[in-house]
Amino acid sequence: MLVTLAAMLGQIGLPGGGFGLSYHYSNGGVPSATGGILGSITANPAVEAGAKTWLDETSKSSFPVARISDALLNPGKTIDYNGTQITYPDIKIVYWGRG
Repeated sequence: MLVTLAAMLGQIGLPGGGFGLSYHYSNGGVPSATGGILGSITANPAVEAGAKTWLDETSKSSFPVARISDALLNPGKTIDYNGTQITYPDIKIVYWGRG
């Protein structure tokens, strides 16, 4: 609808005209801050800097999001992906944050 309206008004291709989508993702259209950036506070103070955490191991299990149903239905199945073979993990719980 946005593109149709911009086309009907003749705004596409004009300086300052046109249309924009998804400005809420990755701060699109928002200038970056130029001030200093503070380091974060660790969530696990018992872990020393540079030590491996649970996230280091779990983040190694990745697969294409388009194959989520295949991964849920076939845990342990091996597929070809990006020139390598990956094995679907045995997923116990899913937290889905997208549409």
